[in-house]
Amino acid sequence: MTSSRDYKSESRREFDKVAPHYDKNSAFYYRITRWCDDAVIDRIGQMDAAFDRVLDVGCGTGVLLHKLSLCYPKVRFDGLDLSDQMIAQAVAKSLPNAVFSQGDAENPPYPDNTFDILMCTSSFHHYPNPQAAIQSFHRILKPGGLLILCDMALPLPIRFLANHLWFRIIRSGDVHTYSQTEITKLLNDHQFSQCAYKKISPVEFMITAIAAKGTHEQTH
Repeated sequence: MTSSRDYKSESRREFDKVAPHYDKNSAFYYRITRWCDDAVIDRIGQMDAAFDRVLDVGCGTGVLLHKLSLCYPKVRFDGLDLSDQMIAQAVAKSLPNAVFSQGDAENPPYPDNTFDILMCTSSFHHYPNPQAAIQSFHRILKPGGLLILCDMALPLPIRFLANHLWFRIIRSGDVHTYSQTEITKLLNDHQFSQCAYKKISPVEFMITAIAAKGTHEQTH
């Protein structure tokens, strides 16, 4: 899914620009991405096992981590985003149990087997190398760790137009939006199991999966 376009620079430029007003006055397109927060929080609330380290990849201004930090004050939260300005907005929230870092989903700056839960919400369609991102997610999740991935859920005709027309015209770093079959196969092909997909709004899906136990030899 790579091309000569520099999607990462496009994404960084777009979100650096909208960061100062993202939380209160961002475009409707960005506001609807917050619809997934309640579904993610509900899913984490269903965890049977204890957890103490959670990462949000593509954390933006830290809105979701702010909500979770209030629910779980003893858990360590990390946020990672490509945009310096989005990270600056997140840091300004001064969450006592969260650390925010600028970085790339394909090369996250964390050791192997670090996180109990990894979230990626409304960000994955910006990734030009999705296989590399999923491999990195598996690497930094603990064996048996939970992946929660939310993104756009578009009907086939609109998805086709977005992927083959709209994303080629706009320059906001959008790369590809996924069908249920595509995203499930991507996870299954990269050592994730127990995939569970559901629509959580008219335009968003959530898929959860478990990082397979064992070594990370295939993901380096």
